[in-house]
Amino acid sequence: ATPEVVEATTASPVITDDFGVPMALVDAGSFLMGSTRGARDEMPVHTVQLDAFYIDQYEVTNARYADCVTAGACTSPLDTRSTTHASYYGNPDFDNYPVIYVSWPMAQAYCEWRGGRLPTEAEWEKAARGSADERTFPWGDDVQPDCSFGNFSGFAGCLADVVAVGSYEKGISPYLLYDMAGNVWEWVSDWYGELYYKDSPEQNPNGPKNGVHRVMRGGAFKMGVMSVRVTTRGRNLPNKGYDYTGFRCVKLP
Repeated sequence: ATPEVVEATTASPVITDDFGVPMALVDAGSFLMGSTRGARDEMPVHTVQLDAFYIDQYEVTNARYADCVTAGACTSPLDTRSTTHASYYGNPDFDNYPVIYVSWPMAQAYCEWRGGRLPTEAEWEKAARGSADERTFPWGDDVQPDCSFGNFSGFAGCLADVVAVGSYEKGISPYLLYDMAGNVWEWVSDWYGELYYKDSPEQNPNGPKNGVHRVMRGGAFKMGVMSVRVTTRGRNLPNKGYDYTGFRCVKLP
């Protein structure tokens, strides 16, 4: 079943694209990217100016990815299991769960099939934290996270596998995006550069021109609280896919 679309404010409307995917508008403007409270690669905090874009309200699901495979534009995931389920991709019980075991090129191919692309690292971070403050988590700084905010480890009672997208109403971002903290790491378009922020352009940064790893954002169910902060930068080899990697797409208005 498709998750219910939560209506956004007039400042951040939710549309449904030609493929039936709900996408939220992230308005044009500036925000502060990075953090002084994390790893070295999150520094320095710097101002970024972005054009407006739409981003998927939910992580791409098994069912939506399977539509691309059926259309011949995508290849099947590298594995059909999940961490605790021997039958996952292709099993109707998990249609509304995030697709996993997708490499970076596979994720990009799916987004292109829908007429979009993977988000840049800057687009992802603004979508996760908003533009009004330097919050640590999508829901802000005033409440410390536990298992009721997202699917991530480190707390008693948290799950040890992916869950259906949109399961955590308390953990939505200012743009009404679900699972920006936990569930699966999400591929973004940028090559990883540890010191890139020092020389990042202010207008629509796209990351280094080349590299070894691609950036992932948002943490995963296997990660503790430090990895689900909105500024945490993960990375992985782009040709690899794992039981904790997924993605979402963006489109320009």
